[in-house]
Amino acid sequence: MSRPPFQPALLWPAFHGTVLLALTLRPSPFRRLLFLPISALTVYVARTTTGTFLGDYTIGCAWWGYFWQASDYILVAEPQRELVKLEQRKQDSPPPPPIETQGVFERLRWALSLWLSPRGVGWSHEPTSVLAPAPALGTSRLRFLLGTQLPRSLALLLIHDAANLYTRANALFRAAGGPWESRGWGVRAGMALTFGASGWTGLAMAWMAISVFAVGVGLSRPEEWPPLFGGPGEAYSVRRFWGRAWHQLLRRQVSSHGKFLSKRVLGLQPGTNASSYTQLYTAFLISGLLHYAAEVYALDSWHGGALHFFLAQAVAITVEDFVKYLGRRAGLDPRSRAVRYLGYLWVTAWFTLSVPWWMNPLARAGMFEQPAELMLRPRKPSITRIVATAWTALHPSCGPQTDFITHAPTYPPDRYDLDPGMSTNVLGVLVIARAGDHHTHPDVEEPSARRHSVVGTVRPPLPPPPPPRDGSVEHWQSDAHHLGADLRARYFSPSSRTTIRGLESHPLAARHELQVLATQGGSGFESAMALLQGLFPPSKLNRVDLANGTVVRSPLGGYQYVSVETIEPGNDGSLELWRECPIHEFMQDQLKFNQTFAYRLPPTYMAQARALADWHENAVFSDTRADGIGNIAGRTMMPTITDALQRMAAARDPLKFVAIETTYQPLISLFHQMDMTAVYPELAAVRACSSGVAASLRLNKRQNVAANFGASLVIELRRGPPPESLDFVRFRWRNGTEDEDGWRTLRAFGHKRDVPLYEFIYRASIPAISNHKRWARACGVRANARSSDLQGELGTAVQGVFWLDLLGGVLALFLLLLGCGLVFARKRCSERM
Repeated sequence: MSRPPFQPALLWPAFHGTVLLALTLRPSPFRRLLFLPISALTVYVARTTTGTFLGDYTIGCAWWGYFWQASDYILVAEPQRELVKLEQRKQDSPPPPPIETQGVFERLRWALSLWLSPRGVGWSHEPTSVLAPAPALGTSRLRFLLGTQLPRSLALLLIHDAANLYTRANALFRAAGGPWESRGWGVRAGMALTFGASGWTGLAMAWMAISVFAVGVGLSRPEEWPPLFGGPGEAYSVRRFWGRAWHQLLRRQVSSHGKFLSKRVLGLQPGTNASSYTQLYTAFLISGLLHYAAEVYALDSWHGGALHFFLAQAVAITVEDFVKYLGRRAGLDPRSRAVRYLGYLWVTAWFTLSVPWWMNPLARAGMFEQPAELMLRPRKPSITRIVATAWTALHPSCGPQTDFITHAPTYPPDRYDLDPGMSTNVLGVLVIARAGDHHTHPDVEEPSARRHSVVGTVRPPLPPPPPPRDGSVEHWQSDAHHLGADLRARYFSPSSRTTIRGLESHPLAARHELQVLATQGGSGFESAMALLQGLFPPSKLNRVDLANGTVVRSPLGGYQYVSVETIEPGNDGSLELWRECPIHEFMQDQLKFNQTFAYRLPPTYMAQARALADWHENAVFSDTRADGIGNIAGRTMMPTITDALQRMAAARDPLKFVAIETTYQPLISLFHQMDMTAVYPELAAVRACSSGVAASLRLNKRQNVAANFGASLVIELRRGPPPESLDFVRFRWRNGTEDEDGWRTLRAFGHKRDVPLYEFIYRASIPAISNHKRWARACGVRANARSSDLQGELGTAVQGVFWLDLLGGVLALFLLLLGCGLVFARKRCSERM
């Protein structure tokens, strides 16, 4: 079931209006009943969506933050009796009467002021000791706007822009970027700092914009707007980071629930360790639930990391307090400069370790592919871009530059572009192969049961491929078998110049180095099996020597078993069974197998049909934009490609070779996505045609005929020479096993040489479709529409159970707090009597 759209014009007024009504009403136990419509609204909002991941996450954080604030003011506290607004008055003026005794309009004004002050500035609960200093009393409006907020905004804009430039340039912030833990501590520390700086500056600038508006129109005074964040110098411990340096927007609601639990429910004595740590863990539990609920709302799954991250902060503070206790026992001065410097190192190390727990699920979902930035576009370059452009002009050889149009990293050609003739090492190979001809010859027709093999099926080894004959129709597996034998000679032979470095798969297959993907059953799977037979032919060395001297040899002359991972389109869209052109397929079949039909065909009929089919398929499976809907066949395969290349580049991962048996449609999209068709127009149309038919039609090799059966695109991962030792990707293309041109090197993304892996990962990750939710957004369908019927039913059932559990949990929390409040009210009444 698809999620309805989030309607801010209706939902936000309903939520805030209900809260203001609850705050305006005089104290009464029945006031808590107004939390029921708030809970109902929250459950409904959890079923909606804004249409974007970043929008869902932002709405989720804001809504659940207000939800816990409403819980504080409605269920936990009695604001009109406990909270007092500090009015500016003369020293001898009498105090104002209690707000509960005043009229409804005064109480409404009071409630609005309280609700719009989440940090309690100007109220009795203001944490004056932890907030940054506010502007002095009497500060003029002009000085506040131009002398304070404007310089701070410019500085924050510069930092925010720089942080987002780094976020765009770092592939680990992408959906296919891999886990942050895969990099060293230095890189992870920089990424954690970048994430923190981006969030800090973004929230601070939004807060400043609100303050400028409020002060500018006279709604409030400058002294009511202290900075949102404390100074970085305050963060020499994890406790001080969260209690002083970070924003205190949630301080009131998380602390009030902790005090309610420790004092009113558990009856703990204030000031004791039990009370303090109960409040500590409750505060971080609520903060974790707040952010985790936003993750569930945006991810539409339970795989968020916020709850783990925030609960770990409480554990870190507990350990930190114990270390401080030991330090005091040892006579160390906690205010000394050495202790502070040690604290800064500890805080940096802790967040370097813990931030990836929170960010990995968000990054994998594509959160940073649409950053909430304030970067100005290329026509009006921002400050960071002006500085970067000037620095690059003065120092053209000082590292990677930035493509300001696509925000992707590029490199000076004279230093970073790799010459194809330069000595390099092949680290790994990824092959995207067009499956073999799925039409069997009549005299070798197989039973239909043989067409639906599963992983582990043993097929007899094919004989060595015979030399091709012009105009002949070869066996349907020969194309893939030819390709496997050719790949073995190029990348698995020790005597080859392009052999894969560090390879163990010779002459026997090392299964941990190989990955072969194909659709279940049909020509894709059978072609993958044929490719493996050509890649790893039977060998007498494929044997096992037992302890008693017995030699166990593999059957069929040393047949080598390599598993093929079958991909179900309902589970993974990378090998979607795209629809082919049925008319052209029918004509091709008749030409090959129907002699009467073939003799009646005009000589140029199939060439015309092929041209029309090429034009049709190129129009359907291509797009002018890399992230356009026409390129969806390539976009779904990109996550598999980038993940495999990153695994090959990782020193500890044994993966060396990946083969993907697919149809021709992804090749069309990939050629357009990587801008290859601009250099090689003949790649613009990719249609299925067997080698013999192509030869019989005598088609010009420079016409738009680019993916015959057995055609393959090979992506070589190469490492350049020292001292840089950068990784690059090279693209090799062959249009079937009878292509007269043989293997050709293709240029991608406008490069005249090899493409840096860093840039390829970045450019490929932006339009990539890595999960069903992104598929649904790209195609405009519901998120589970591509799953099987059973999976859809299970998904709907699981979602129903989740929302029922959520509603039950909210109601249980409401009843618990209501009961505790009634018990506490009775105790107070009995004490007064």
